[in-house]
Order: sequence, then C-alpha cells, then structure tokens
Amino acid sequence: MTEMDQRIFEIYEALEGICRETSELFKAIDQLMVKKRFVTFSYFRWDTSEAIDNPEGWLPYFSQRMYRREQGNPKLAIGINLMMKDEECQNRIPFLTCGLVRSSAAVGNKGNELYFAGWHEGYSVTRFADTYFSLSRNEDQSTEVLSYFLRLTAADRLESAERLIVEPLAHLYQSLGSVKSLEEHTDTLKKMNEKIGPSSLTLEQIRQP
Repeated sequence: MTEMDQRIFEIYEALEGICRETSELFKAIDQLMVKKRFVTFSYFRWDTSEAIDNPEGWLPYFSQRMYRREQGNPKLAIGINLMMKDEECQNRIPFLTCGLVRSSAAVGNKGNELYFAGWHEGYSVTRFADTYFSLSRNEDQSTEVLSYFLRLTAADRLESAERLIVEPLAHLYQSLGSVKSLEEHTDTLKKMNEKIGPSSLTLEQIRQP
C-alpha cells in the first residue's frame, strides 16, 4: 500500500466520523426537545447525486431538522440547519442555523425559508443591532424566520447543545411565537444574545477565508 492509498483511506474514515458525530448531535437534540414537549416533523438531507460529472454532490453537505409542539400551532415551528459547504452561501466553515419559523400557512416538511435564513439575497433580511439575530422574509411575506448562526464545534457536548440550541429555540417559540411584530422585541433578543454570543457567528465570519 502506498502512502497516498493510506491517506485516501484516512480521509474517508474522517468523513465517516463527521457523519456519525452529526447523527449523534441530532439525536441528542431530539431527546432534549422531547423534554420541552416538541416533536420532530421534518428531517431531510441533500447529499446524493448520481451524476458522474458532479462529484461534489456525492458528499453530505446539508441537513435540516424541524420541530413543533404536539397539538400546537401548525403555522409555527423551530428548526436547525447544518451546512457543511454550499457554493451559493459561500461559507468557508461548517455552521448551524437555528431559527423560529412562522408562516401564514402550515409550515411544510421542507423548510426552504429556514435553509436560506440570514444569507440568501432573494430574501428580505433584517439584522438586529447588537445581536447575532436576523429576521428573513420571503418575497410574498408569507413566511418569516428569526434565526442565528452557531459554530458547529460549539455544540460538541449535550450541555452546550441544550444551552446554545434547545433552550434559545424553545424560548423563542414560547415568548415570540404569538406576537404580531418580531421587530418590537429586540430587548428579548439582546438578553438571549448574552447566552449564545461567544459561540455565535456573523455572516461575514462564515464567509471569510
């Protein structure tokens, strides 16, 4: 076996390890969400391509998991994206998007709005001063997402996943889910920002080389 053969094998094992760690993270968050009386209603990944001329599509690069209250408002949900590498987003590091999704209709099983939250040029994005939070709306204004970005490596333990993801999302759902205007509640966001701040990212930090 050549040194290159061994190196390729080690890289492949590292990729397997990333997939296992991602699975463990989502399973841990699931357990914590159950304690907050949330249920999973959507989970999907974009990670496969049969095209021989698109090898980049063979790698897992995006996962999304969404939750809502059992017997709760179908127009309200919370969710998590894991973005490994996306050409349109232009991210240079893997990151998590955590968000509250509110819609004029029932939140669907595939949350494009959550996927695009905070970075896509096709959405109206309002950034809240002195916080890591942003509010994204689609063109017809039927869906809005209040979200923040996290370092993937920050949620490496059960305690940190609860503190940085589960607790803030449950708080957003409980305190802001029924208000008419999310922009009017910046004081709430600033208080939450103190808890997630050191582990949060701006869009510029996600994209910087």
